[in-house]
Amino acid sequence: MENAILINAFYFLSYMADTIFSGLKLLVPFVLILEAFNVKMKYTDVKSLVITINILLLVGSIMFLTGTIINFYRALIAGDPMERDFMIGLATGPHWYQIVVPLLVYAIFPIILWIRKLRETIYSAGLIVLSWFIAFYFLVYLTYNEDQYIFKKARPMKFPIEITVEKALVFVLLLSFIYLILNFKRIKSNV
Repeated sequence: MENAILINAFYFLSYMADTIFSGLKLLVPFVLILEAFNVKMKYTDVKSLVITINILLLVGSIMFLTGTIINFYRALIAGDPMERDFMIGLATGPHWYQIVVPLLVYAIFPIILWIRKLRETIYSAGLIVLSWFIAFYFLVYLTYNEDQYIFKKARPMKFPIEITVEKALVFVLLLSFIYLILNFKRIKSNV
């Protein structure tokens, strides 16, 4: 029973973190362009949108870190011996970077957004999203360019953004909800 709860919690946290990260991979470059060209939007406060984006980054990183901890706990303590051995082998074997790099860029690096000054600028979110793209191609390079990998020329490289309509709707709902909470007083005074 406990294992089923952990599995469901892991899948929920992974889904939500992936939804947030996929949406931000699309939204952050767009807001960076708006900020670079100093574009003013009529119905949207860009500063509040930036704070909303950075709050979503923090929430997504906390979800990712929690999901990773749950998965490791389940595999090492509550799981079967084969899964435990797989996790230990992955973390300590030749492919250790497949755990360390995502933990750094998706969980540890966004923690800098707890600093208020960095949370109020889009450039910090832009650097974090840029690190996601760099990490993706770095992992693909390390994984598929090894000598023992036989079919390294046959693998096509895919773009690191996978978002479905369902995930897009969930992301827009999360973004809108946090944005409306941050701007409740301003919206209420305009009515």
